[in-house]
Amino acid sequence: MVLVASLPDLSPVAQWQLPSGGAHGLDIDHARGRLYAACDDGALVEIDSASGEITNVWPIAGPPDVTFFNPSSGLVHVAIGEPGLVETVDPRSGKSVRTMTGTGVHTTVLVPPNCLYVISPAHGGILVLSDA
Repeated sequence: MVLVASLPDLSPVAQWQLPSGGAHGLDIDHARGRLYAACDDGALVEIDSASGEITNVWPIAGPPDVTFFNPSSGLVHVAIGEPGLVETVDPRSGKSVRTMTGTGVHTTVLVPPNCLYVISPAHGGILVLSDA
């Protein structure tokens, strides 16, 4: 679920149930009013940030480690440590691309406007992926 809370005291306002378990890896598209929650059960869930309505669900390759929405490209990136890839979903078209990175990739950093840095133990360094 996604828990909506008020600031500054974090008192609960709403609970939005998701169709997939193990939600974590949450990011937002402010322009379209959408939240993206990657879930351990193998799904990326798109949620209307005003109403909590589920607007789309896409399968992903496995339990996610981190999720980033890139406002410059409109793409959602999900790092998945096993099997070791970054899954990129275009929520406008539903198209998905899987970029193999190596087992154990758990940490990524979105570097605006169009780069995703992926810390890769298998490579002993950082992979740079570009949305260009």
